[in-house]
Amino acid sequence: MTSNSTTTRLGIQWLIKLRWWAVLGQIITIVTSVFFFNLAIPYPAVAGILLIEITTNIILQLRLASLRQHLLKTIIPAILILDILLLTAMLHLTGGPMNPFTFLFMVHLTLGAILLPHRTSWGVTLFTIFCYGLLFIPHLNVAIDTANVGIKSICDINQGDMIRHLQGMWGAFAIASCLITFFVAKIQSSFANHHDTLSQLEHERLNNERLSSLATLAAGAAHELSTPLTIISIAAGEIVYDCKQSPDISEDLKEDAHLIKDQVHRCKDILFQMSVDAGSLQGEPLETLTSDILIKEALELLPSRSGITVDNRVPHQQFKLPRRSVSWVIKGLLKNGMDATAFKGSSKSIQLTCYTTKRHLCFAVTDNGHGMSPEVQKRASEPFFTTKEAGEGMGLGLFLANSICNRFSGGLSFESIPDERTTATITFALDHITP
Repeated sequence: MTSNSTTTRLGIQWLIKLRWWAVLGQIITIVTSVFFFNLAIPYPAVAGILLIEITTNIILQLRLASLRQHLLKTIIPAILILDILLLTAMLHLTGGPMNPFTFLFMVHLTLGAILLPHRTSWGVTLFTIFCYGLLFIPHLNVAIDTANVGIKSICDINQGDMIRHLQGMWGAFAIASCLITFFVAKIQSSFANHHDTLSQLEHERLNNERLSSLATLAAGAAHELSTPLTIISIAAGEIVYDCKQSPDISEDLKEDAHLIKDQVHRCKDILFQMSVDAGSLQGEPLETLTSDILIKEALELLPSRSGITVDNRVPHQQFKLPRRSVSWVIKGLLKNGMDATAFKGSSKSIQLTCYTTKRHLCFAVTDNGHGMSPEVQKRASEPFFTTKEAGEGMGLGLFLANSICNRFSGGLSFESIPDERTTATITFALDHITP
């Protein structure tokens, strides 16, 4: 059961309780009027109204648990409209606008403002004002007969001063009704926004905890592996040096020594990528460099550059950015584009474009893959969201790309045509990266 359904059922339960109290109050009022004020009341009509209220409340209470979701949305306004009509009929039979219990209209519109959506609550408010106004129509007022002479004698609205007073009460009621509906709706909207904000903050807290755990794991792995990798790197360097000094060493051994040294550097790069993927940028300092350098390093990180076309329109302009982090982000976008084209089974055709606007430095990667649906575009930069197969990605690449861009007042955006192409663009604000 959804939270909206639960809230609606709870509102109906309270409405049922209120209706029972309303029936009890009407019975006490009628008994008091008859036995203490000797007023003649049209008993059959009043009893009929009470019978309708009691019967509908019993049916509602018995059927509440079995009501389906689509009916719950219409039950509350239907009940309120029925009760407003019944109250109008009861007032019509017991004094019209002179009846002191006309203020009970306020209960229904307040309930409507609290329990109903904004537009529906306004509809209930206007309907309540209209029903109250019906009591002032002369031929709808209580007729003079032997059954209600007592009521008519004290509820005669034909007195000039009194009718103006009662009409003023109606106007005040209309103003108060509109104010209650307006402010209650505003309060409801504020509570809803507050609830959404709390839910979003809770979601972000959970994501941050997961990122923190991954960052701790990556930092621990980097710390534990740094020492043996350093030793291996030094040993490989000494082997390479000895190979150069000894001409009798075979070429195969020299190649193996170089291979070990290269693989050690690759291991260090993998550790850095683990840290980036886990959300830790290791406090990387900013460097003054050109976009050409960033693109070159990004391409070098890829296992293959086939099918990638580069259009760098600002190759010599200098910027101040974290070198390795931005290179890894560009590499990640290119890798996503290559994966998309491979998934589609088309020839790899990736376009990397670097350019500047009046306010931003932009890197745009366009592929001819399967495209992105609006739902995927909306969630693409969420942490731990991925459309790849299990084990092929953690769903952090685009999230961290967006986070890095946000550090420099930029961002990550997508333009996609399903089954044709996708363009992913990262931007950096020029006033934050200009040396």
